[in-house]
Amino acid sequence: MTVQVTIDQETRTSVSETTGAITFSVGDAIKIFNGTGVYTGITQSAGSSAMFVMEEGFSATVSGSGPCYAGFPADLVTNITSGGVSFTLPTTYRYNQVGGLNANDAKVPCPMVGTFTGGGISLMPVCSLVRFYLTNVAAGNLIFTFVGNDVAGTATVATPSEPSDGIQSYNLSNAKASVTVTGVPEVEKGDYICITLPVPVGTSPRDIVVANSPSDGSLRRSVLASGRIEPLSRGHGYRVVNLSFSVVAPKEFSVSGDKTVIFSSGNLQYIGSAATPYWKFADVQWDYLGKTTGQNSTATNVDRDLFGWATSGYNKKYPYMTSTTDTDYGPAIYSGQWTTNSDQWDWGVHNTISNGGGYSWRTLTRDEWSYLSEGRSCSLKYALAKVAGVRGLILFPDGYNHPSGVEAINNADDDCSGFSDNTFNAVAWTLLEQAGCVFLPAAGLREGVNVLGSIGSYWSSTAGSSTNAYQFTFDNGSVYSDLGAMRKFGFSVRLVRDI
Repeated sequence: MTVQVTIDQETRTSVSETTGAITFSVGDAIKIFNGTGVYTGITQSAGSSAMFVMEEGFSATVSGSGPCYAGFPADLVTNITSGGVSFTLPTTYRYNQVGGLNANDAKVPCPMVGTFTGGGISLMPVCSLVRFYLTNVAAGNLIFTFVGNDVAGTATVATPSEPSDGIQSYNLSNAKASVTVTGVPEVEKGDYICITLPVPVGTSPRDIVVANSPSDGSLRRSVLASGRIEPLSRGHGYRVVNLSFSVVAPKEFSVSGDKTVIFSSGNLQYIGSAATPYWKFADVQWDYLGKTTGQNSTATNVDRDLFGWATSGYNKKYPYMTSTTDTDYGPAIYSGQWTTNSDQWDWGVHNTISNGGGYSWRTLTRDEWSYLSEGRSCSLKYALAKVAGVRGLILFPDGYNHPSGVEAINNADDDCSGFSDNTFNAVAWTLLEQAGCVFLPAAGLREGVNVLGSIGSYWSSTAGSSTNAYQFTFDNGSVYSDLGAMRKFGFSVRLVRDI
């Protein structure tokens, strides 16, 4: 059985650069609730009007009580009932979904809803589309941060009884303010690529910050321009924002009298929910997983960024965190070296880091953390702060120059008195990151399986005893460079590489 589906042209969302119309592609899928169940249909034709071939068992005869709905595209529809259509807007898009070398290359998965009456469906967009022209982009990922607004999450849209009544606004739940586009190709200055993203309707104008995440984990992501986007009339249409990027070389940090290091571009993460688990650095410096369902638990295949000591994978000690003893977290490390192996590196050799740039990465020793925070001659060494609403600690590189246009740093070094003394949004942090600053989020710690907030605890590679190791930690008023902790505790890991 086939169902005729069209896109309401009066409220269409501009996608085509020439006609401003959304069109179907061969293979597009729709979900329809006909009063008795939810069915999926696939089209074998293209255009603004297409016939969708429905799966076996579907009937065009509307039955049951209450409205009958359609949601498009099917992979964004999480549920349809007589109460409406539930969509989940992704936090991650593949480049071939939303980008292209010209404005018409991408098939944008913009959520649309319609009322099913049996004869046909007219779909209306429930998002605005925002188009970005990007130049001078390094290959890797792009992180779009919509300051102060949620752009991904679950939304239920109650379709009006008549399409001409317009689209009702909705609120997102479990939302994030950042969207990542993966697999972006390298583009040189003078050329451009297009990326088009759906954003919720009914929201106020917002700041947008776009960060380049190159595949080299030691490079800083940087945006040279930020813009403001606004949904057009009734939330449909798009604004064009032109952005040019550069990749900023990392700054050096002294960790002894004669040794300097470069910090990784984010905290270490172990992503275990996929079929093939992998290591990565967080997409942005303030990102951490925390403790939600399926994160940092004792299960073997879940996402985590709080690790027991020496669980880098050496000698098959993977970060599963199922042990309750202090000694079952890998062989002892002293001064950065394994006692059972001459290889000094924690990560990057025994386990590949997906965005680690092919380098060998290691954990700072106890003495190096101490020198970094207390021994350097820098006028600014560190400061407690909030970055993009996340509590943490800013580390300042050797020879730091504070960027113009950013509020001055308060309560630096030993005068730290609270995270709120230095508050920077994502726009300001972009400038600080360009100046070489490193941010350590207060990601909490795990004692057993509990995550405690408002504290940052980072492992060193130095053992204190057969059951303890040293950590670098901070809270809302103090910074400690050499506290001991039981190895079974789960702490954050921020890696470095030697110059």
